[in-house]
Amino acid sequence: MGIKLPREEIYKALSDTEKLAQWWSVYFATSDDRTPGTPRVGQFENARGGFSDRELFHGKMIDLHFVFSNVTEKSFHGEQSFLPDGGKRWETNWIEDFTRAEP
Repeated sequence: MGIKLPREEIYKALSDTEKLAQWWSVYFATSDDRTPGTPRVGQFENARGGFSDRELFHGKMIDLHFVFSNVTEKSFHGEQSFLPDGGKRWETNWIEDFTRAEP
């Protein structure tokens, strides 16, 4: 799915699942290089999904966490946070609300 953001960046989210374990991997890519990044791994339970990974950002490793909440057939809310200070406080840097367009 393509999402147009205020800075004119297009992100694509791709997901896959390991059906037996119910673990999902979510991949994001920018329009700069269109290469999927590090997968965020997690699970869904009761219309909420939590996904985490570690990524290199400006030369240092940071922890990332993404939450899908209020998941329905037609919409969801998403928030991404990261740990910029080695684990002392989570900083939210992305909030989104998606609604499926009617055909």
